[in-house]
Amino acid sequence: ASKYFGSLSGASISQAERELDDIAYIYGDVKIEKLADGTKVYRLYTQDDKAPAPKELRFGTSGLRGDVLEMTDKECYINTGGFLRYLRGIGEKFDTVSIAGDLRSSTPRITATVARAIEDEECQVDNCGRIPAPAVAYQGISNKRPSIMITGSHIPRNRNGIKFNKCEGEVLKSDEEGIKEAVKVVRGEIYVQNAAESLFNR
Repeated sequence: ASKYFGSLSGASISQAERELDDIAYIYGDVKIEKLADGTKVYRLYTQDDKAPAPKELRFGTSGLRGDVLEMTDKECYINTGGFLRYLRGIGEKFDTVSIAGDLRSSTPRITATVARAIEDEECQVDNCGRIPAPAVAYQGISNKRPSIMITGSHIPRNRNGIKFNKCEGEVLKSDEEGIKEAVKVVRGEIYVQNAAESLFNR
C-alpha cells in the first residue's frame, strides 16, 4: 500500500525525486506531504490505497490542471472526449489527434488515458512522444488537426495538466463554455455505466 520514504532534506530530496520517478511510473503516483515540523515526506500511492472521493476537474487556461490523485483516468477520459466532441460540434473536421507529454512521472498514465479517449471518439492517435508543448501544437496546426499536451508546465511535480489545442491553434476563453457543456454530456454517459460496461474501477 502506501510507502513512506522518510525525512528528506537538501540534496537527498532531488536524489529521491529522481529515484521516485521510476517507481511512480510503475506503481502509482507520488504525493508530497509536509509535516508540522517542516519535514517533507514523499508518499507513494498505489492501487491498494483508498481512492479519493471523485472530483470533477475544472477547465481553465486552455485545459485542465490538478493534483495527480484528482486527475483520475475517468476524469481525463471524460474531458478529452468532451473536447473532441466540442470541436466537431463547431464544424472542425479531423480524423487524427496529435498528443505529447512532459517528463513528469504521472504523464505516461494520463497520456495512455487520453489516447484511449481519442480512439473511442473514432480518431487516430499521433503520439509525438515527450516533446515541448509548442512542438506538438505546431504538429497539430501544420496538419490541420487538434493537439493535446500532457504537462504540468511550471506547477509543482505532484500536479499535472492537459492542454488542448484546436486545429488552428489555442483554445480561447470563448470556447470554454461549449467545451464544458460537451464534457457534461460525456460525463453523463460514463456515470450511468454499470461495472461491466465501465473502463474504470473508480
